[in-house]
Amino acid sequence: MVDATGKNANQQNGKSMDHLALIEAFVAVARFESFTKAASHLNISPGALSRAISNLEAHTQVTLFHRSTRHVALAEDAREYLALCVETLERLRDGEQRLLSERNEPKGVLRVVAHPIAIEAGLTQVISEYQHDAPDVSVIVSTSSEPLKLEHGSCDVAVCPPGHILDGRAVYRPLLRSPVLLVASRTYLDRHRSHRSPLDFTKHVLVLCGTDTAATADLRFERDAGVARMAGAAVTMVVDAASVIRLALSGFGMALVPEVLVSRYLEEGRLQLVVPGYEVDREPTELGVGFIRNRTVPRRTRNFIDACVAHFSSIDNANPRARIELAA
Repeated sequence: MVDATGKNANQQNGKSMDHLALIEAFVAVARFESFTKAASHLNISPGALSRAISNLEAHTQVTLFHRSTRHVALAEDAREYLALCVETLERLRDGEQRLLSERNEPKGVLRVVAHPIAIEAGLTQVISEYQHDAPDVSVIVSTSSEPLKLEHGSCDVAVCPPGHILDGRAVYRPLLRSPVLLVASRTYLDRHRSHRSPLDFTKHVLVLCGTDTAATADLRFERDAGVARMAGAAVTMVVDAASVIRLALSGFGMALVPEVLVSRYLEEGRLQLVVPGYEVDREPTELGVGFIRNRTVPRRTRNFIDACVAHFSSIDNANPRARIELAA
């Protein structure tokens, strides 16, 4: 092991580079695609970094990178090994941080940015439970439906769809994946039963949720092996997550909305599927929790992330209607 990892060959400031350090060096080069940038990040010389990669290649007997004077590319055979190395380092850092912070109760300020859909999907319950368990933490929550960069430091945690986090180095943990439904109140449906076709929406009002601005002409429904297109609505509105539910419940129009937001009202019979037996041909709505992993993630942040994951993982995403508590 000593010869393979280069303990006697890789000397940097009088210290030998052990096998874990070689793995960190490998991950850094893969991340930056540059020996110079990776060496600067690790605070070692480019020569020491090059020797570290050579020793790891000798140990694994695999060429890890294809190198040229201008470019460094991860070898195809090394991709699976890289994923394993990244996971191993993440788990080690998690374990170290838990040991270091276990003695202290979480304190300070936690800044959370939440997408409006996250608020409606049950994040308020997560925050209430977290506040009960961490009374010394002040939680500041703001809502935003815009993309954001966590590295700017305006927040500690973001609960939002995956595409809304622009940081390449952000850690993102999925929370839920919910299909999109077309629903309306019984009152609204009774008013429009005289229409000849269940897909003829030419005299209907269609309310879209959040940033879903796709044209109504693109709204399609699947049934068995067939696909049907919706005839365009007379009125189309795009509103926030809370408003789309209120408008649907009031009988104003049909709502195109993630199932997780209306499951309670479907169970109660206050809303119904507009075209039963059809599935809306739309990508499911996804939510996750994102954060920037520095050397040390404060315990208050880590506990909130764990609370989000625990809460949403307890929901049966395949059939959430009877399991989730929604914000009113």
